[in-house]
Amino acid sequence: MFPALQALTTHERAIVQNGPWWLVKWLDMRFAQRDYTMKSYALSGKILTLTGRMSVFRGRHLLEPEFVEVIENDHLSHWLWGDYRFLSGDDKSTWYYLLKSGAQMMYVPDALTVTIENISGSPINRMIENLRRWCGNTLRNGARAIALGPKRTGFFIWWCLIDQRLSVWTMLTGHLIILTLSLTRTEAFIPAALLWIAFSRLSASVILFHSARRLDLSFPFLLYFNQLVGALIRIYILFRLPLQKWKNRGDQKQGYEGHADIKNWVANYLILFYCAGIFLIVLLFLGVVSVPALPDFGMPDI
Repeated sequence: MFPALQALTTHERAIVQNGPWWLVKWLDMRFAQRDYTMKSYALSGKILTLTGRMSVFRGRHLLEPEFVEVIENDHLSHWLWGDYRFLSGDDKSTWYYLLKSGAQMMYVPDALTVTIENISGSPINRMIENLRRWCGNTLRNGARAIALGPKRTGFFIWWCLIDQRLSVWTMLTGHLIILTLSLTRTEAFIPAALLWIAFSRLSASVILFHSARRLDLSFPFLLYFNQLVGALIRIYILFRLPLQKWKNRGDQKQGYEGHADIKNWVANYLILFYCAGIFLIVLLFLGVVSVPALPDFGMPDI
C-alpha cells in the first residue's frame, strides 16, 4: 500500500516487575503520551524515533554499510566535549540515517509491543535514569536533525525538534515568572498559578485518557511532575551530552574523557549563566528591574 515507506515503529506499553504502583502509572502515562504524539508526527510522513524495541525497515537498508556503521559506531561532536560515541544506535541513529535521506516513516498504533521493566534497586533512581536516557537522546540527536533544515525533514517535524529544545527553558521561565510575581506583587499569584497548572494538565490528560483507554486521575499530577523534572534533567544534560547510561543494556555507560574536571566546571558555569540570564529577562519583562537610561553628556548641536 505504501511503496515509498522505508521504516515504521509500533505502539508500546510496559509491564513492571518489582516496582511500586506509582512507577507503573508513570510508565502508563508516558506510553499514552508517546502514542498520541507519534500519531500526530506520523501524519507528516515522518516520526521522531524508530524505537529499538520494535521497528521494521526495508531490507535494502540493512545491507548498506553506512546503515550498519551508524548502528555499531555512531559518533557525535560537541564544542566542549569533542567527539564521543552515541550509544543509541538502534533508536535515534537509524532514524537520523533515514531522516537525512528524506525517507518516509510511519507509526502503527494498532500493533502493540509489550516490554518488561524489571526494577532492581531504587525505583526513584530508575525513573530518573530513564528520564536522563530519554531526554539525553533527544538533546544529543536533535541538534544534527535540526541542522538538516525544514526542506529535508519537513517543516512540521523540524518545528517539533525546535520545540523540544525550547521546552527545556519554557518550564523554567514559567515558574520563575510565578515566583517573581508572588514575591514582588501579591501572593495571590501562587494559588492562581496552581489552578492554571491543575486545569491545563487535566485538559492535556483528557487526551492521555483516550490513548490509555481508561480514566486515571493520577495522570495530571504525573504529567506535571514529568514535565518539571524532565526540564531540570535536560538543563543538566544539555552541557553534559557525552554522559550516557543504559541500565537496561547491562549498565552500559559513556562518560567523560580528557580534562573532565575543567569541562565539568565549564558546564556548571554555563548552566548558572543561562539560568541567571533567563531570570534577568524575566525581571526586565515584568518591570521589576529596568535598564538605566544613558547619561546625557550635553553634546552641543552642530
